[in-house]
Amino acid sequence: MQTPTFREMGAKKLIGCSIYTSGTKSDFPEIWDVFIKRMDEIPHALKSETSYAVEFLGQEFHTEGKWFYMPCIEVTEFDEIPILMVAKTIPAARYAVFTHTGDISGVHELYTFVFKEWLPNSEFEMAFDFNLELYDERFLGVDNPESQLEILVPVRSKSV
Repeated sequence: MQTPTFREMGAKKLIGCSIYTSGTKSDFPEIWDVFIKRMDEIPHALKSETSYAVEFLGQEFHTEGKWFYMPCIEVTEFDEIPILMVAKTIPAARYAVFTHTGDISGVHELYTFVFKEWLPNSEFEMAFDFNLELYDERFLGVDNPESQLEILVPVRSKSV
């Protein structure tokens, strides 16, 4: 389907809203709506056009197909976290970067490729139990055929 590029990224402090999900179609738009309405409440936000979504893939992901999904933005510090929001530091890592172009409904196919085909057949394994979605100026809306977002998977060489 596609070959990833690789990117080194330093640690990031992120604040956003989180939902525990099994990936139902309404979960993602609903949590993004909540987050977008409250973004301006987040202090110390980096002034950029970039937002993220972090998917935390804990034990429940492997046993029950559920995970935490967190739309968020990067901040410089955590001294003030708005009520009902969460903060998370993402460690520095090397990421395999995959780009999705088109309607957001097609992103599931890219995720399936990344985790069911590319990762198991690559020389890499996940370095941490999360992945990122990166939304920047290339993201033109959920139904725009020219819209782009990146899926970033933290990787390390497979253990021998």
